[in-house]
Amino acid sequence: MKKIAIAIIATILVAAGTVAILYFLRDNYDESSNNGNGNQTVLTDAQRFVEEHERFNNTLRDNGEPHLNITIPADNTVVYVTFDELMELMNYGTGVFFFGIPSCPSCRPIFPGFLQIAIDMGIPLHYYYYMREDREAHNERYVALLDRLRSYLPVNDRDQTPGEPGFDPEMKRISVPHIFVVRDGVIVAHAMLNRHPYLATNNLDGIYAIIRDVLSHAVSSTCTPTDDC
Repeated sequence: MKKIAIAIIATILVAAGTVAILYFLRDNYDESSNNGNGNQTVLTDAQRFVEEHERFNNTLRDNGEPHLNITIPADNTVVYVTFDELMELMNYGTGVFFFGIPSCPSCRPIFPGFLQIAIDMGIPLHYYYYMREDREAHNERYVALLDRLRSYLPVNDRDQTPGEPGFDPEMKRISVPHIFVVRDGVIVAHAMLNRHPYLATNNLDGIYAIIRDVLSHAVSSTCTPTDDC
């Protein structure tokens, strides 16, 4: 009887361990996509950026207007970073980071050319995906980003109206798309493009000239937050 009891306990432990492993694998398979055969394939950062942006092709915005159809370069140099990695890069690192939103009507016409310029220049682009979520929640992460980038941000005229009582010109907002070049924790160049006159007139060549100029300030050897540079 003792041997039977031990065998039963061992079987239960093995089964429990198997279930735990399966749950672990499932929970760590977030960045995945169905390949059409019922199987899931982990996406690279470049593939993830393509999928997140091209899925809005042939769809409508909330106002009923169509999203601009775009093709994202498959060999883009986008590197997704966490909030902590972004802060590490901003405060101590060297490289290029940017904010954008996949469905943003100001981002979509710019991103294909922007990404191609970065490819041609061999520059990794560090991308913080959750900025919109943080901005809508106005959480601690967003407040920390505002504090760090305040000198480079526009006045927030979305949540207040200029000229009205209580208007605070020191209240800032992170708008997109916005590109930053940082070197040794110092922002050396940036471009806030969503309100630029070139965008209003669909002068993409002018926009791309600005982007090339900004990216030219990036050192040839950029670092990720985990590199020892």
